Amino acid sequence: MKISGKIWILLFPIAILAACNSVSSTPTSDSVDVGRIALAIAQTGIALTQTAVPTATYIPTPFPISPTAIPPEPTRIPPSSYEDKIDYAMATAPRIYNLLPYINEVNPYGEYSGCIRTYDFHNFVAYSISLQMEPVKAAFLRYFSREGWEFTEETSELVGYDNNIPRTTYDVYRISSKDIPAFERLRVILTDESSGRGKDYIDVRAEINHIETKKNFKYLADFYCHNDEMWLWIRLHK
Repeated sequence: MKISGKIWILLFPIAILAACNSVSSTPTSDSVDVGRIALAIAQTGIALTQTAVPTATYIPTPFPISPTAIPPEPTRIPPSSYEDKIDYAMATAPRIYNLLPYINEVNPYGEYSGCIRTYDFHNFVAYSISLQMEPVKAAFLRYFSREGWEFTEETSELVGYDNNIPRTTYDVYRISSKDIPAFERLRVILTDESSGRGKDYIDVRAEINHIETKKNFKYLADFYCHNDEMWLWIRLHK
């Protein structure tokens, strides 16, 4: 360890003095004091030297940060390329829902969705009528029979916050032979809201799935388009 030059200058005469006094066989009190002073100066010099030497600080080597990869934007399909699919759905679905019981007596609300690359589509209509449940159910059963819909037994349940609203659901299917053959599913939901409104009130919701493409047959119950290529939602009337 190095000691600065100024400190050596201070130590040098003290060291000589200590050497001269060492000739005596018995150390005197002065020689002992000089030795103690020399030792104290040396220790102070060493301490000062250690303080003067800067402590090495570890600086980690920075790792290069790779930029976050930005996924490419999906290819946008212009609406003009599937406008004919929308027109087809809006021309085909009314042939089904316009024959539903009581629909021509009300102003229904509805929407369409469908596939971009095929003529498969989904449609729903909703309307309400001021009748009791039993005659409405009978009217729909006659409609199913007349239009060639096949179905299992109706499903009945109680819904609502207090489970006091009767609901009846029909799931019916057929193979349509009009124009191009297609698998069709019609789900009719009848909800009796009469008790809450204080008058006869049946809410009707009819959902239609029309599928012509073989690869989409598995989506007959829950409509979906292959490769997730769909157009959404078009109102019942343009």
